[in-house]
Amino acid sequence: DARPFNARSLPPFRLNNYGASFGGPVLKNKLFFFVNYEGLRQILGQPLTGLVPTDAYRAQVIQKTPALATLVNAFLKGSLSSNDPNALFYYSFGRQQIDEDSGMFRVDYLVKNSTTAFLRFSTDHSTQTSPGDNLGSSSYGNQNMPNAVIDLQHNFSPTIVNDPKFGFNRSENYSGTFGLLPTGVSITGFSGISGTG
Repeated sequence: DARPFNARSLPPFRLNNYGASFGGPVLKNKLFFFVNYEGLRQILGQPLTGLVPTDAYRAQVIQKTPALATLVNAFLKGSLSSNDPNALFYYSFGRQQIDEDSGMFRVDYLVKNSTTAFLRFSTDHSTQTSPGDNLGSSSYGNQNMPNAVIDLQHNFSPTIVNDPKFGFNRSENYSGTFGLLPTGVSITGFSGISGTG
């Protein structure tokens, strides 16, 4: 919770973590179930700093080369002076948000004293958005990870056990960047602008 070294004030921070578990017998000494859920919601402010063109510099560029108006105006507006007369210092907070939901469901069945079976399904899904490395951009990442197992265990004797299992795992990951322009731009003396990808 300490103030980051490059922040002028403490970033806003909100974290909610909650969940519940419930289980018990369905048929006495024969069939049991268990279900669990956990959710996480986090919003964290991240300091954003950079150098952007002054209004006078923007006007000068547009007057000289009108075709660059879209490019030079894609930069965010600065508010604090810098050592460079053509650049202003930009300062703000970006928003990093994490939403995660995970859960599990399991059923255990006692077929007979020497044979047991269970079925388990679990999943974890998370999405994250955060400010990108360059001003005005944001990045995102989504993960979805389901998992399932079916198990049948039979004890032939105290020293011989058969335990076949069938399992399924998947991990889907998507990530990218939303920028102010279709492609990235870098101009000497100013912070870069990220493209979308």
